[in-house]
Order: sequence, then structure tokens, then C-alpha cells
Amino acid sequence: MQKPEIVYQYRSAKARDIEAILNGQIWLSEPTEFDDPWDCALSPWLTELPSKALNIIKRLRVACFTIRNDNTRMWSHYADKHKGLCVGYSTSGISLNSWDILPVKYKTQIPKSKTLYYNDANAYKFFENLVTCKSKDWDDQEEWRYITWRKSDNIEHFDQEDLISITFGLRCDPNIKRILLKTVGFYGHVNFQEVYHEPKTLRPCIRDYVDQHG
Repeated sequence: MQKPEIVYQYRSAKARDIEAILNGQIWLSEPTEFDDPWDCALSPWLTELPSKALNIIKRLRVACFTIRNDNTRMWSHYADKHKGLCVGYSTSGISLNSWDILPVKYKTQIPKSKTLYYNDANAYKFFENLVTCKSKDWDDQEEWRYITWRKSDNIEHFDQEDLISITFGLRCDPNIKRILLKTVGFYGHVNFQEVYHEPKTLRPCIRDYVDQHG
């Protein structure tokens, strides 16, 4: 599957997330700490893998993206009930172009050992298959994931040239909007958008953001 030109991340508008955007940081998560215990299909394997493989799992870090900035559930769950925002990154730019971003496969069953077998020779493929496996109940997220086990911390850095859009949630604080417009907007290449309520629809609608105070 061809890598999408733009990938998005939903974020809250809390100070930690805003600072990460301003500092060119993307948070990395540990698969064993995901909200959904079935995500990555790791659980059935944790008691069967050799200690070497378990040590690799402990080092795995994942950044989750989507190809949609108008997903109803993601706005509610990951963007603090529309108080947050959705950040868009170019995958052909300076930093994300080199990242190993892979599509998530949505399934109804955990992969069987016949199709997944761990050994040193196929270690990367084994973990790639696990970490990109998720319940079909989440398939509307159309998710892509960046996977690494080279990191000793939970932060990956991106070049500001790769940040190409910010979409404000329906309830995003005007002060947060002004902060991002004055800082990230300074670069001149970021497309600002906003969610708005269209009475005839039951899902988020997106339009260009016009600063009423500028």
C-alpha cells in the first residue's frame, strides 16, 4: 500500500501537547500500554516469547497516525471532545519521509502462530505484523503507524517544514488558536482549518480557518 501524502495526529490542547508541536516533537507510545488490551495482539505472545524477544518488546515505541482529520470518534476521544486539534504532517518532507510508516491491518482474530513465528531472522517482520494489527472495530480510524525500537525515550523529533496543517476542534480555546497562529503560523506554510457544525450533517465538517482578530 502506498504511503499517504499526509498523515494526521489528534491531540489535546493541554500545555504538554502544545509545547510538543512548538518544539517539533511527536510522542511515542509503548504498545503494552495502549488503551485497547487487544491492540497489537501482544497479549497472547507475552508468555511464549523468549527473553530476547521480550526485551525487544520493551524497547518498541509507536507513533499512531491516521489519514483522516474528520473522524468523529477520534475528535471525541483523542482531541479531548473537540477542545483539542488535529495536526497534519507531510510524509515526503525532511523527517517523516525516512520514517517507516506502515498501515494498520484490521482483523477479527489474533494472528496465529502459523503465520507469525519469532526467530532472529524474521524478528522485524514478526513485530511489524503484531504492532500493525488491531481489532476490526477500529477500522474507521484508517490508521498508520511509525515503529521503532532504536529509541531510549518516548520522543521523536520532526522538522517544522513537515508540519503542514492544523485543524482546530469545534470547542478549541481561542487563546490556543492565537498561540499557534502567532508561532507555528510564523513559518508561513501551515494550513489552518477548523471544524464547524453543519446542521444537516451528524459528523465534523472542515473549512479553512479565518482569524477574526488578525
